[in-house]
Amino acid sequence: MFARMSPLSNRGVRLVFHRAVLLLMLNLCRPTLQILKYEASDSATVFQKIIMDSHNGDLFVAGRNTLYMFDKDLVIVDFVETGPVQDRADCDPALLCPDLSPTDNDARVLQVDPKSGHLLFCGSVKQGLCTMYSLRDLTERQLFSSQNRVNYIGGKKDVVAFFGKWGGQDFSALYVGIPYDGRPMELAPKAIAALKLQQMNRAFNLTYVVEDAKLGVRTAIDIDREYKSSYIVNYIYGFQHNGFTYFVTVQRENVNPGSDYITKLVRVCENDMGFYSYTEVQLSCRKQNGVSVFFNIAQAAYFGSVGKEFKDKFDVDDMENVLFIVFGKSDQGSDHASERYGSGLCMYEMNDIQRTFTKTQKDCFSRRGRILPWINSDAPQCMLNVSTG
Repeated sequence: MFARMSPLSNRGVRLVFHRAVLLLMLNLCRPTLQILKYEASDSATVFQKIIMDSHNGDLFVAGRNTLYMFDKDLVIVDFVETGPVQDRADCDPALLCPDLSPTDNDARVLQVDPKSGHLLFCGSVKQGLCTMYSLRDLTERQLFSSQNRVNYIGGKKDVVAFFGKWGGQDFSALYVGIPYDGRPMELAPKAIAALKLQQMNRAFNLTYVVEDAKLGVRTAIDIDREYKSSYIVNYIYGFQHNGFTYFVTVQRENVNPGSDYITKLVRVCENDMGFYSYTEVQLSCRKQNGVSVFFNIAQAAYFGSVGKEFKDKFDVDDMENVLFIVFGKSDQGSDHASERYGSGLCMYEMNDIQRTFTKTQKDCFSRRGRILPWINSDAPQCMLNVSTG
């Protein structure tokens, strides 16, 4: 069952601001905070992804053509270059292509694999083909097979990827949300997938957690080919909660090219072998005081817990499971936020989100819905009408 749900309004926090600065601060149990700073010697360096090894506090930072390893004191331990790479936008990495040129490699995926103890890196070159690095020595790397197109999870646009649970299995699944980036269709990955890492003698490989050709199922879902190049879904953030995997997305309200961009929360069951449980819900975030502003473009998100003082001040029922999203507002027809509208920070309690999903599923089973035309699947589909309130 595929469903799109009525807009879910935010509760509690509604803050508006114009600029944000991210600082890395360590509380050393002293009256002051120690602020650690690293500035690249090359002014052209652009930092794009960051991940911490929870076992020892090592920090990995990937940028354009660069990959750094820092210790817990923000001292460089290791560094490797990841580009430029001889490439061409339409080149199949499994083939020898002519007319290649030096191409910058932007970081799209950077994750620590808890099972193999390696660092997963996927860039913007070679159709997003991934590489595994040693957590101890970045010069030790293992390439993914270019013959397997499931290994193409990077690309020209931002990708959301994280390791999470899948059913009761003892391995960590890699969940990915990948927007279409204009590459040849035969080289394009699925929009959302749950993947499994396979470690071989001298290489790694990605497969779907479940893929059964006879049953026609796999742990993935895609945009229908008719709309894949025109109905672009941008993935902002992903997380898991209470047996479900969630992605925060920005996409058009419908397949009409003139429809507005909105923010949605999509989810699938963690143990869904065919992603038949795929469901969408629209999220709204509005400025309450002064001139009414509807923030429609999610820019960043975080799922976690809040403290008791925050819980009491904003009347939060479940302080352990709260979703925060930073929003911007776009001009009509644009999927990018405009600075002149400022930004909004909105909070959503997972209890409210789960109740909305449950209500929608009941409505779908009672046949009060319509299809999701942009989803490519043989499974029954359902979408509720979206109100404007």
